[in-house]
Amino acid sequence: RHSPTHTYDPVPSGQVLVDPPLVPCSEDGAKELHAEVRCSGLDAQIAEVLLDGKPVEILSASSWRASVQLPTRSVAGQCRVEVRTADWKHRLAWTEAAIRYFEATGFGQCGQNVTLECDPNLPASIPTVAKRTSGLLHGLVLTASPLKPCKGASSKAASLETLQESAGQNHEVSQSLEASLPAEQGAISEFELKEATSCLRFYFEVCMRDVAERCTGTVRTLAAGFVWDSQKRLASRSLPEMARELPCSFIVGGDLPRVYFGGKERRKVSGWRPLVEVQTGTVLGLLLEVQADTLRLIVLQDGTSRV
Repeated sequence: RHSPTHTYDPVPSGQVLVDPPLVPCSEDGAKELHAEVRCSGLDAQIAEVLLDGKPVEILSASSWRASVQLPTRSVAGQCRVEVRTADWKHRLAWTEAAIRYFEATGFGQCGQNVTLECDPNLPASIPTVAKRTSGLLHGLVLTASPLKPCKGASSKAASLETLQESAGQNHEVSQSLEASLPAEQGAISEFELKEATSCLRFYFEVCMRDVAERCTGTVRTLAAGFVWDSQKRLASRSLPEMARELPCSFIVGGDLPRVYFGGKERRKVSGWRPLVEVQTGTVLGLLLEVQADTLRLIVLQDGTSRV
C-alpha cells in the first residue's frame, strides 16, 4: 500500500497509467492480482474501470486513482484500459496499451553456485529468480524451456515494430552483432532452418534485482545471450564455468565486453560496459534474429539499444 506522502508522476490528461504495467499470464483459479490505475482530468470519483471493454472489480477509488483486481488471462497480449465516472459520457480517460499480459519463462538448469527461487508476486510457482550464492564461476543459468518465436517472426514482412508490440517495448536499434551459422555446429534443427529462410526472432528480458558492489581488481561481470541444444546434450552434463564456453551459443558480455560464438571469442564490443553500467533495477533485453545462415544479436538496456 502507498503511504499518504507518496508522490506520483503526473499522468497526461485523458490517459491512464497502470501499476504494474506487466502482468504474468495465469489460469483460472490462480492467485489474485491487484493493480493501481491512475488518470487525470476527471472531476468525480472513478466508478468503472474496463479492461478491453469488460469491467473489473474496483476495491477502492478516488477521482484520480483506483485499486482494482485484475482478471487472469492465459493468452499474452496488450489491453486497452478505460476509466469512467458515473457520468462517463463526459468524464472518461483511456490508453490503448496500458497493460500487457506476458508468459512468464522460468529458469531450469543452472550452475552449482546458483539457487533458483519463485517470485511470491507471480500467480504460478515458476522459478523466475536466479541468485548467485558464492564464487565468480559456475553462475550459469538456462531457461527451463526453449523460447517461442516472437509474434509474426516467421514472416518476411515481420518488422521491428511487430517485435516491439510483442515485447511491449519501444526500442531503437542501432549497431548489432552478426555471426554466420556453420552447418557443422548442428546448431538449429532442420525445421527451424527451414523457417529461418524468412526470419525468426526470439526475445527475452531480465531484471537485475541486486547487483554486488564492484571489488578492487575484479573484472568479472555478467554475460548474456542465446544457446541452442537440438540434440539435448546439455541436459545430460554439468554446465561449464562460464557461458562463453557453451559450444552452441551466441554470447556477449564480460569485461572488457566481447562477443563469443560457438564457444570462441569473435571480437570486442564498444559502447557498452556491463561491469560499470548494469546496476540494481537495470532491465536487459536481448533479441536474436535468425535468417538463413546468419544470426543477429541486439542488446538493450532499459529500453535503449547498446549493442
